[in-house]
Amino acid sequence: MEMWWIASNGSIQTGYWYEGSNWFRRERFPAGSAAQAGIAAVSRKPETMEIWWIGPDGSVRTGYWYEGMPEWEHRVRFPAGSAAPAGIAAVSRKPETMEIWWIAPNRSVQAGYWYEGMPEWVTYELAPAGSAAPAGITAVSRKPETMEVWWIGLDGSIQTAFWYEGSNWARRERFPAGSAAQAGIAAVSRKPETMEIWWIGPDGSVRTGYWYEGMPEWEHRVRFPAGSAAPAGIAAVSRKPETMEIWWIGPDGSVRTGYWYEGMPEWEHRVRFPAGSAAPAGITAVSRKPETMEIWWIAPDESVHAGFWYEGMPEWARYELDVIAGLKPTPEEQRIIDLTNEKRVGVGGCAPVQLDPRLLRAARAHSLDLASHPGLYNAPPPAGRRPHPGHYGSDGSLGWDEDGIPGRIGKAMGSPGSSGENVAWGYPNADAAFSAWFNETPPNDGHRRNILNCDFKFIGVGVAHAADGTPYYTQDFFG
Repeated sequence: MEMWWIASNGSIQTGYWYEGSNWFRRERFPAGSAAQAGIAAVSRKPETMEIWWIGPDGSVRTGYWYEGMPEWEHRVRFPAGSAAPAGIAAVSRKPETMEIWWIAPNRSVQAGYWYEGMPEWVTYELAPAGSAAPAGITAVSRKPETMEVWWIGLDGSIQTAFWYEGSNWARRERFPAGSAAQAGIAAVSRKPETMEIWWIGPDGSVRTGYWYEGMPEWEHRVRFPAGSAAPAGIAAVSRKPETMEIWWIGPDGSVRTGYWYEGMPEWEHRVRFPAGSAAPAGITAVSRKPETMEIWWIAPDESVHAGFWYEGMPEWARYELDVIAGLKPTPEEQRIIDLTNEKRVGVGGCAPVQLDPRLLRAARAHSLDLASHPGLYNAPPPAGRRPHPGHYGSDGSLGWDEDGIPGRIGKAMGSPGSSGENVAWGYPNADAAFSAWFNETPPNDGHRRNILNCDFKFIGVGVAHAADGTPYYTQDFFG
């Protein structure tokens, strides 16, 4: 198994596992390689792997490896300005072909293809400007001579284009305006004569459309009701022709599933992993053997988590793919670290603090928690606790140890020690947030004293933005 994701610093990360070994993790391409958008992976032959993503400049990029190559190769396949920061889809309908689709900045749907023997890739426009929302896009080849592409329209409609060998591409609005949120979309062909698609409704419902050969029209169902899903990714897998399983993120951060096996009168719904397990981001699923199912998602602290089930297991199992060592600060976060060390050395006479990825993860998680819960920053403290505006998490946790209650920082570091936390919100950039902390005057100068505390040896900084764009800043120290 091989999985791929985009880190917060724009690097391309991978985790891979071969039967009989442990999981391994690599930074495949460095920071700044990718926009915060979709990524697609295809193995068109057992000895090849190809991945696709959107560059920060809107280019369409690929990485590929064929057995025998000493290193992965990276190419900018289509130039800057080709793509919006949205989804990307890839399909190999025959071992000697590769085809990709993406959303352009003008909201058209663009495509590229390559067949063995062609000297260069060819690109074409599948749907004109204004056709697509900057959201998910998916593609399926249910037979080697067919291709079907699905995306969400600007008006929330479900759009499709399809091609059968010997014909031109045709395009349809499959379901009308208002059907979908600007989120993920998934498609599965569990048998060559069937097609099923899944998406999130604007009310948080989980919806499906399906068509079986011989049906005059597509059918649409609200499979799970309003409030079931966050506007995030959705994944679908048919591990056997007579089964269908879908996965999504609940509005409370739970990881949820719906499943149906032929003969069942209704779909079943389960909260597979509890509230707080997942960030509202991507989710993916694979059935590598008919009797196995494995899923991966991003946790609120930006770690990668997985769940798996093999036939015969009484319950699902869960683990964290160890990616923390590869966390790197964003430019905003690095700017705060640099300003902190500048003042520690120049003003406080202290040694610089060193970045610790455990603190980086803890700080980001707290900023994301604040950004995701409007009003939390200035909410009253939990019962019996002292007021510390902005420092309590939605779970009631505090950054540092207090009154015998362990804090987030000590838990993140896994050992006792001195700790401190600075928080801020609403400032337009890292410099402004840091200035607000450092320019405090006694007696209300706790943030400045944290910055100039020579007992602190390690730092982590997290910056997150609310849905309305408001930035939240967290700076965690440990000594």
